[in-house]
Amino acid sequence: MTSPSADVESPVMLEEDESSLGDIHQILIEVQGTIKQLLKTSFQLSTDVLDLKSRVERNRHEVSNVKQELVKQNKYIASLEKQLTKTSKYVKEHADELQDIQVNLNNLKQYSRKNSLEFHGIPDEVNMPTDQLSRV
Repeated sequence: MTSPSADVESPVMLEEDESSLGDIHQILIEVQGTIKQLLKTSFQLSTDVLDLKSRVERNRHEVSNVKQELVKQNKYIASLEKQLTKTSKYVKEHADELQDIQVNLNNLKQYSRKNSLEFHGIPDEVNMPTDQLSRV
């Protein structure tokens, strides 16, 4: 049989147990506060991550749109470059043609002046060939 003194704890041990329990209780309260703070932080981080994912997806969509627009612009620029090449060739051809026409016009003006000369003192007969005039 156990002695009655063994079943009853001493007051010193009870105080130690109570102070240990008090310390444990205080630690648990602190741990509980820390866990609450961690949960709040975790929730905020989770919200921030979802927001970032949403922004990344929007940015991907915008980048895709910009790439498509860039492809369209590059095609348009290529077509304009082709048109510019054709137009430059056309202008060069016509500039050469214009220069030839100007030379021909100058020649025509030069040689038509002999028909526009008027000589005084030389008999003027109608329908007289010009080569006969030069012999006079």
